[in-house]
Amino acid sequence: MKCRLCNRFFNLEDSFSFLFRFPEICPDCTENFKPNLKTEVIPINGGVINYHYLYEKNLSFLQKTYLERHNKIFFKMMQKAENSDETVILIDDGLLHDLKNWAQLIFSLGDVTIYSLQYHDLSYVNFLD
Repeated sequence: MKCRLCNRFFNLEDSFSFLFRFPEICPDCTENFKPNLKTEVIPINGGVINYHYLYEKNLSFLQKTYLERHNKIFFKMMQKAENSDETVILIDDGLLHDLKNWAQLIFSLGDVTIYSLQYHDLSYVNFLD
């Protein structure tokens, strides 16, 4: 079998559990890419930015595509906070490049929650202007 994250071939002992379903990722990647929700709190003028992310390491395009299935963690969190007045943003690499342009508009609304699959350093954006 070939791992969908690291592209290496791996072999597991044959058992009845693999009769109808083969694992898509190797045991090493299963351990290394276990989702672990982390949070940063960034103060801004009108409130705070709660930044939630799952992975601290840089991910390749292939890894991001496969690991996006863990975004359901974010959607469950959004359902719990459904009635709050927070602005919720899901960011990826494409949206991150435009963050400086629209940050002042969004962050003037008060509390903001940002979700991303991998960690992005938001310190380059001046939120306090």
